[in-house]
Amino acid sequence: MPMLFDCLLTRTALELRTIAARLGVRTRTTLTKHDLAAVITTFWLQDPRRMALLRSLSPQARQALQRLLTFDTIPRTLFLAEFGAIRSARSQGKNHALPWRRPQSASEELAYSGLLHGSSRQPLPQTDGYLLPSDLKLLVQTWLAQPPADPPALPNPPPVQPFDVLHDVAILLAWLHRCRQSEIPLPFDRWLPADALRSLNRALLHPEPEPLPRSHRQTQRLRCLLFWATAAGLQQAGALSPLGRQWLDLPPGEQLTILWQGWRTASCELRTAFLWPDAPLPAPWPEPLWSALRTQAGGWRAEQLAAGLLATSPPPTAYWVANLDATHTLQQIVEALCTGPLAHFGLVTWTPSTEQTAAVYQLTAAGRALLQDRTPTPTDAPDAPAAAAGWRQEEDALVVEQPAACITRGLPILSAGAQRIATQRIAGMITHSYYLTAASLRRYAQHGLTLPLLLDALQSLGIVLPAPQAALLQSWCAVPAALDVSLVTLLRAPDSQTMAALHGDGAVAVHIQQLLSPAAAILDMTPAAARTLLRKRGFALPIPSRPQDDQAAGPQTEAAAAWLAGQLYHELRNLLPLPLDPPYATMEDAFTQLAPGQQAALKAVRDQMVEDLRHLLDGRAFTPPPQPSDPARWRPLLETAMAAEQWLEMLYFSPARNLVTRRHIQPAWFTQQPGPEYVLAYCQEAGALLTFRLDRIQSLQPLDQPLDQTISNDL
Repeated sequence: MPMLFDCLLTRTALELRTIAARLGVRTRTTLTKHDLAAVITTFWLQDPRRMALLRSLSPQARQALQRLLTFDTIPRTLFLAEFGAIRSARSQGKNHALPWRRPQSASEELAYSGLLHGSSRQPLPQTDGYLLPSDLKLLVQTWLAQPPADPPALPNPPPVQPFDVLHDVAILLAWLHRCRQSEIPLPFDRWLPADALRSLNRALLHPEPEPLPRSHRQTQRLRCLLFWATAAGLQQAGALSPLGRQWLDLPPGEQLTILWQGWRTASCELRTAFLWPDAPLPAPWPEPLWSALRTQAGGWRAEQLAAGLLATSPPPTAYWVANLDATHTLQQIVEALCTGPLAHFGLVTWTPSTEQTAAVYQLTAAGRALLQDRTPTPTDAPDAPAAAAGWRQEEDALVVEQPAACITRGLPILSAGAQRIATQRIAGMITHSYYLTAASLRRYAQHGLTLPLLLDALQSLGIVLPAPQAALLQSWCAVPAALDVSLVTLLRAPDSQTMAALHGDGAVAVHIQQLLSPAAAILDMTPAAARTLLRKRGFALPIPSRPQDDQAAGPQTEAAAAWLAGQLYHELRNLLPLPLDPPYATMEDAFTQLAPGQQAALKAVRDQMVEDLRHLLDGRAFTPPPQPSDPARWRPLLETAMAAEQWLEMLYFSPARNLVTRRHIQPAWFTQQPGPEYVLAYCQEAGALLTFRLDRIQSLQPLDQPLDQTISNDL
């Protein structure tokens, strides 16, 4: 029987990196396969943390280990049929977590923990059988002999009250207005930049743990807040809308109802743009979810709610078949909604899962009221403790202190007019301090701030300033006199004698405004007109010469631009049928003539352009998905192509993107797993082995001319 270290050396470098990351032993110095295999082996044979990881395995994974102890080798087909498939360690798309971070089967738990290995040197999905390394059997046998202990009870996540959501959405609107007035650009007219995002997060009642992800789009709660504000029409393209200003002055119950109605009626395109967990599901979703939640009298688990959704009609069974990969996909969507948006909104509370029990969810009083189309009352959505706003004067600033419970129309004005904003958390109470200074109000005054508008914002918080402070604000809000910034033409002479000759020429002297030095002067004409005049008067001017590098860069620049245009044209092939194929050979010839540094820079520009194109397509028109096709129609052609190593052209529907894409594939084999039929094939466009579901194939035909690429034996 092989040892653990020898088994690990048969795995790919990517798999070893994911295993080391899951075990928490990957460092910057573990780069080679040998180093990764060594630290993983040391973990399982010596590290005390191994027992904690074994205890965290699911009951199904525990049962799978028992099978591996009983049999020296288990056939791959039988093992996967009982304990689930193993997905690739690569990303499964933007709406799916990596398999080593969130395993979906007992097989994945063991494979990405370094416990499950193949009986041959082939990749795990292709090996003949699975085994447990001999030097791990004693450890696993000793652990399985112990009865499973109940883990310590995890604390419930802090419940989010609907008031918290109202406060956080109001603070978000204030920061959007601050960025707009400060002329800070918002990526794609909706995401806050990194610095503003960190400041906003610290001002929330329920901030995300720091350090935050690199972008607003990757931060779940902050992305939810912006989604609710956008769906309710409170902001448009990063600007506070008139409805948003009115919303800030409404009672809490009406504010919550407006946010809820916006969420209920949000389109599939909007949910996709904000990476909502249920984004792949088109209409009539999410109405079936709201109907199912209304019927929940007590606590429920995600699998129970998913089973109820699949059993009810509408929608029909064909809807689920066309939009879900498997039944557990709906369970994952429900679980992500319950622990994410529904919990952040204050509609549900939940108890975390343990080793023996799944997480249990329950509707809050406010959630039940909203689902029943009732406006939440103070009993359903208790308000925060009442507190009054105040102010104080410092040496160079007027500081306005706003408690978290004070949500009024004045927040955006104070946020935009403040030099800085500070947040204090004392005994569970949050207070925001806005520092108004002469410089910040003078800057805001140029965008339309007036003293009556500022005093009205303060009055909405219940603050009436004495006359001296009101006069001080009036002086600060005065629009300063406009400054003129313009370009001037500077004339430089090689020496004072030449400048004297210029000054003695009457035609030139009338245009000299000021002598700066014996050899420099300012002219009252444009540079082009000055050059023309000086040439006419017989003064020598240097003729600008083009550097040799720039002359040689012309053809290379044209080749680089042509290659980028061809790459972008090729990317459009995944979105719509193209009338003509781009000249791939000509493009590659031009690309190879560039220097290696230019090639690397062009590839980086190409990747950024492709990413920008995908962002621009967020929220575009939605078309209904096509009907599922018959897998038996494609199987004979796929089997023939497998035997002949033939390339096929395929139109394939991707439910995550709601697009029919054109792909060139070379099929390898059919996957053995329960449920829909899949084929594993090498995709030319993706440059990798991908899994395709047969009933999502729209058309399939052999290529007239074979492609150069073939599936490598190393894959």
